[in-house]
Amino acid sequence: MDPITDVHVAEFPLEIPSLGVDIVWNPWLQDDPFRQWLGHTLKTATASGYAH
Repeated sequence: MDPITDVHVAEFPLEIPSLGVDIVWNPWLQDDPFRQWLGHTLKTATASGYAH
């Protein structure tokens, strides 16, 4: 359990091919509270070593 996000990370039980993720940022929406939260959450998760 990650103490910062309260998220439990577990290995997937089957081998799966890699999956690419692309994010498009629209500057018109940069002040949206949800998008600010999402951006912060993604930065925190990847800084914590969850990104492979």
